[in-house]
Amino acid sequence: MAAQAETAFDRLRIPSKRVLSLVLLSRVGLRLNDLSAADTCVNEISALIRYTKIPLVLFPYHTICAQIAERRLQWDEALRHYECAAQELEDHHARLHRDDLRVTFLEGRQHVYESLVRLSLDWMEPAKGLESAYAWCERARSRGLVELLSHYAPSIRTQAEQPLLAKVNQLREELSIQYSRLRPEAHPMPSVSSFESIAPKEQELARALRELASMHPEYASLQQVSVATLDTLRALLPNRTTLVEYFTAADEILAFVVSRGDARVVRHLCSAAEIVTLQERLAFQLEKFILGRDYVAARARQILESTNRHLLGLYQKLMAPVIHKIRTPHIAVVPHGTLHLLPFHAFYNGKTYAIDEYEFSYAPSASVLKYCLEKPDVVETASLLVGVVDENAPFVREEISALNRLFPSSRVLRDQAATRRAFIDNSRASSFVHIATHAMFRQDNPMFSSFKLADGWITALDLFSMTCQTNLVALSGCQTGVSAVAGSDDLLGLVRGFLYAGARSMLVSLWNVNDESTTALMIRFYREWRQGAAKSAALRAAMLAVRETHPNPFYWAPFLLVGNP
Repeated sequence: MAAQAETAFDRLRIPSKRVLSLVLLSRVGLRLNDLSAADTCVNEISALIRYTKIPLVLFPYHTICAQIAERRLQWDEALRHYECAAQELEDHHARLHRDDLRVTFLEGRQHVYESLVRLSLDWMEPAKGLESAYAWCERARSRGLVELLSHYAPSIRTQAEQPLLAKVNQLREELSIQYSRLRPEAHPMPSVSSFESIAPKEQELARALRELASMHPEYASLQQVSVATLDTLRALLPNRTTLVEYFTAADEILAFVVSRGDARVVRHLCSAAEIVTLQERLAFQLEKFILGRDYVAARARQILESTNRHLLGLYQKLMAPVIHKIRTPHIAVVPHGTLHLLPFHAFYNGKTYAIDEYEFSYAPSASVLKYCLEKPDVVETASLLVGVVDENAPFVREEISALNRLFPSSRVLRDQAATRRAFIDNSRASSFVHIATHAMFRQDNPMFSSFKLADGWITALDLFSMTCQTNLVALSGCQTGVSAVAGSDDLLGLVRGFLYAGARSMLVSLWNVNDESTTALMIRFYREWRQGAAKSAALRAAMLAVRETHPNPFYWAPFLLVGNP
């Protein structure tokens, strides 16, 4: 059928569709282990694109060339083609706002980055390979965010320089129109002049984005693939911090361990399937707490033992292989994929939990952590306490009252006073923002994950158009830290929205929390922080204190500190 399609598109003079037919034939050849047939198809594509530029189909072409080169053990050639495929993906896909222009890129995007990480580590000189693999890891995360936010780009306002921003948007719109005109249905045989007219606009857009990045680097990170390199990250990391960044390549989980004085990679920690199994078993134990106080009290010992057994399995797979390389008191964890849903600080080594030995913080990516670390603290500004009581959050009134006693100069928005407009106006600048209300995560559409206020909901999409300059945003509702994870994988949800709006860090939960233990943990955290402890140290002290009366990790371990520690 693919051969018949190729013949038909050749007769109809639709080169882009003919290329896709030849790509499919190449894939069939690979699956049948017929490399000569795959080569024949690739050579035909090469001849086509030599005389007719078809940029929107070059990604699958380079991907199939790389796979053939891998089969032939031609590692340099495979790397070159994978790099070209990634560049095509970043140059064109992130700029397209029309769904019908995305179809070319739906298959194999994550595979390209995974292969670049793997080949860099396997076949390049060790130091160069480590640097290259880490850069591709971060580019994969950044590309995931750019791709997801491209759906919402027209809705996202920023504080960026307005004339320059208008220029970027205009160029993007002009390119989208010209890309759409290149579709075979609109113009069966695009002329070379069509592509020559596109190239200057692409170059102009690249220049505008570089200029925008120099003034507003975080806004630029939402518009183009941009990453933190190993050198810039090591220069920025505090002396007391080691970053452990996980990445999944095919079914292999690996970890980059980075500190001021060292950077290395630990390979083959375990398979992704093993972690999914342990994660599901841990979630099953945590979900038992919804069965009620009497059920949990009668089986407290068994539930704790089962929970610790699964936390031990996770420790042995993900932390034991790297822990001996860590010489600092604080660990910044950058998870990947489903690892974002794991409480690394609660991993159990058979005798103690990880939080007993280390302070922990988390980040969606090292590039996001870099933006958080570069921002100065917000000083001499009152805090903001927001609370909305409903049947899903009955302890809100007690929590806000206790924090108001601790911080009497705070601005308080409670119940009917906690409107959307009041929150937007009062959250522009605060020492910290504490939000105690019901939150909702939207798996189907993470940009509409939200938390409830008196007259409506604040969504993640709203946050990307807000200003919230603050040292910390604490969301004490249920599962506020849960976000959708793109294929490669910057988090998209409330966390990323608040960090982009200006928050230096976030305090969020991984699972449905217990109201009493949460109130106790929050009060202890704020007391420690007010007395001068770092946020990560204050959270550690609060967790240890709550654990004395509530030993199960369900009570003391749900919260993550994300961003600047």
